[in-house]
Amino acid sequence: MQTENTENSKAGGLKCNWNMVGTIFVLLLFLGLEVWNIVTMIEWGECGVWTISMVLNFVLLPIALMNYKKKYKVFDYFVVVLLTLGLCVFVRSQVESLNMYIFQKAISNDLNYLDGSAYYINDILEEWDYDTADDSSRATYDSLCRGVMITNWEEPRNDLERAIAAKLYISSFEQYRYHFYTVSGQAQVYVKVTNNRTDMRLINPTPLVMKSNYVKENFNAPYLEVISSDD
Repeated sequence: MQTENTENSKAGGLKCNWNMVGTIFVLLLFLGLEVWNIVTMIEWGECGVWTISMVLNFVLLPIALMNYKKKYKVFDYFVVVLLTLGLCVFVRSQVESLNMYIFQKAISNDLNYLDGSAYYINDILEEWDYDTADDSSRATYDSLCRGVMITNWEEPRNDLERAIAAKLYISSFEQYRYHFYTVSGQAQVYVKVTNNRTDMRLINPTPLVMKSNYVKENFNAPYLEVISSDD
């Protein structure tokens, strides 16, 4: 009888140890994924989708509690651990895919907006006459030819600036800063006109955009570039 009790005690101890192993593994997995999400948020420069991922990670806490309370066999623990790990990998991959889709969509929208803006300015300049323009409009045109940060402009001050603002559907150039997805409301857009062709650059996209192949180096600054066509 004593021998039987000893064996049961050992068996019970083994189950208890596996309970703790399974619980500790899931808790470490939870902490690791949370840290990974925080690092990724810093790298991407935004937190929308990754915050959802961090919330989803809390599903691991009930699993850890279940591992602690349930009395599985050793094989069952391995199955639970593998299923939990597989679920985490799947969720993480889906979150990354969704974030990459949003990221690429944001780049595409900004490129299209830059391209449309360049087209509008080209359209204005085709009908605009330097010789008959007022001095203030000429000064604006000269600054465009030298290269200028139009997001530093404020209210339109002359006919040329008013025409550009009207084409961009803005009442002030400060509003233009908020029309870009790859930077949160503080876009810096550089414009340079050469032979009536407008080149536009968003020079301060988020850090991750700067690492992509959409970004060029010029004027000692990275930028998201659109070089417009002549038509």
